[in-house]
Amino acid sequence: MKKRTLFILVAILLSTITLLGGCSSKQETSKQETAPKYPTKPIELVVHTNPGDGVNLFAMTLAEVLTTEKIVPQPVNVVIKAGGSGANAMAYVNTKEGDPYYLVTCQPSTITTPIRNKLDITYKNFTPIASVIAEDYVVVVRKDSPYQTFRDLIEDAKKNPKKVKQGSGVLGANDTVISKLIEEKAGVEFNLVPFKEGGQMVVALLSGDVDFISANPSEILEQVRAGKMRVLASASEQRLSAFPDVPTMKELGIDVVFKGHRGIMAPKGISQEVVKYWEEAILKATKTEKWKKYLNDNIVSDFYLTSEELSKYWDELNNMYKEIYTRMGVISN
Repeated sequence: MKKRTLFILVAILLSTITLLGGCSSKQETSKQETAPKYPTKPIELVVHTNPGDGVNLFAMTLAEVLTTEKIVPQPVNVVIKAGGSGANAMAYVNTKEGDPYYLVTCQPSTITTPIRNKLDITYKNFTPIASVIAEDYVVVVRKDSPYQTFRDLIEDAKKNPKKVKQGSGVLGANDTVISKLIEEKAGVEFNLVPFKEGGQMVVALLSGDVDFISANPSEILEQVRAGKMRVLASASEQRLSAFPDVPTMKELGIDVVFKGHRGIMAPKGISQEVVKYWEEAILKATKTEKWKKYLNDNIVSDFYLTSEELSKYWDELNNMYKEIYTRMGVISN
């Protein structure tokens, strides 16, 4: 009798445990089903330049497309942290480690600023999300320039070293990198005249203080359309659709191809699920008509890279810039 009673008690106990376990499992499933999905609050997209600049426009346009096209269910707010050629924005987002509600633009300065200034915070401190666009470079002269072709400019520079003046950014800026590559490939030497802003270079060119500049097409398009400037050559792989009659440097026998990229990165320590979310969201944004109009209006091209691909691209750029900066004297070994 005692054995039978004990058997019944054990059976009841096991049934209770099983029942409780089932309830617990159902409760956990219910919690998972009702848990809010990322993102549950606004996202901050940090940019290092002020309105009117190309990087700022890129960030504003991307944020608008992500929101208005309902690709992301929360607002994407662009926040400016200007200064330091991107260093201030990087330092700010670097303090947000593990927080998936902060993004920041990435561009060549993400690589070059830490190299030139020997900063502790580099691209390695961030999580790559995606590269989105590429910007090409063109060589431009004023309308009444004696240089009718890019070959004319190169021939004069060969005959008269350091005579041909190029309006440029600070030493190490992308336009000075392009100059160095042209000098090495063509066997010439330019006279660099540095300016703090792109607008100052344009004014200097139009006033005749410099002979040419290297710029992004969007920076000089209106001046070209107004007949105040002429494009002599591009540093692109293929001819640009905005300037179909303008040859590439490669076509002219000078093997120089150079472009800048713009994309998005996040703080270190965010989950792979969040990375995947933004990869897919940004890819969807690039397929919209609004985004295609932005590409066309600003003469930039699609250059989508996944997080993994962007990470490898950054490593390649880092090595490339270190090598050419050493040759330019920007840094020492």
